[in-house]
Amino acid sequence: MRVKTNWNAGVPDDSCEETTYGETEDYMVNVVTSLNIGDLEFNGSNMIVYSTDNENFTVKLTTNYSDLITLSIYDIRGRILESRNISKANNLSYISNLNLSNVEAGMYFIRLGNSTVGYKTERIIVR
Repeated sequence: MRVKTNWNAGVPDDSCEETTYGETEDYMVNVVTSLNIGDLEFNGSNMIVYSTDNENFTVKLTTNYSDLITLSIYDIRGRILESRNISKANNLSYISNLNLSNVEAGMYFIRLGNSTVGYKTERIIVR
């Protein structure tokens, strides 16, 4: 991929054409079929995320695993907005309520699990 700029003038359609006050940068892009968020899949688990108002979410992870796991919320750039340990709420599921009314509208990722059993990741949209 080639990116070209030209100060105080139009950028030529031909990316190889020279400009007096510009810059050209070449990048290599690898197109993949996934974000690889499931590389360390939390096998034998089922994660559901639901919301009634697009700002408050309930996360439910059903699994036979019963030790402490971590719930993390990431923005689209991969920055962790929140991370906390959670325990199993009952004999079947980990359940957590999330209030995301303080974040900008956009896509976020919720990840549950740990390095022992792997992770389950879902994306959500905050409006």
